[in-house]
Amino acid sequence: MNVVETGEAHPKDGWSFGRQNGRWDINQAKTLEQRRTDCKTWTSSFNSSTKYLVDGMDNAAKMSYMAPPDRLYIIDQNGVVRYQGKSGPFGYDVNEMKMSLSRLL
Repeated sequence: MNVVETGEAHPKDGWSFGRQNGRWDINQAKTLEQRRTDCKTWTSSFNSSTKYLVDGMDNAAKMSYMAPPDRLYIIDQNGVVRYQGKSGPFGYDVNEMKMSLSRLL
């Protein structure tokens, strides 16, 4: 599974919820290097074999696959959406997504 880091949903210098539940509160990245650094900071906080990719500053991946509000997707190697979760953030069902991924594999 790959995860794409896109623009910060709730940056400190934008529509922020502030630091909650021990989570960090960061500014919106202004450069690709800042976005990479933010992604590394976030991913270093847990152990995962997941591959993390960083969207370009043009947000092409975000614009191609976003849905207001965000959803979890599984997209196959041909670019076909194989799973689309319910509206987030409260509709996320990671177990449902894992079951869909298992069926596809």
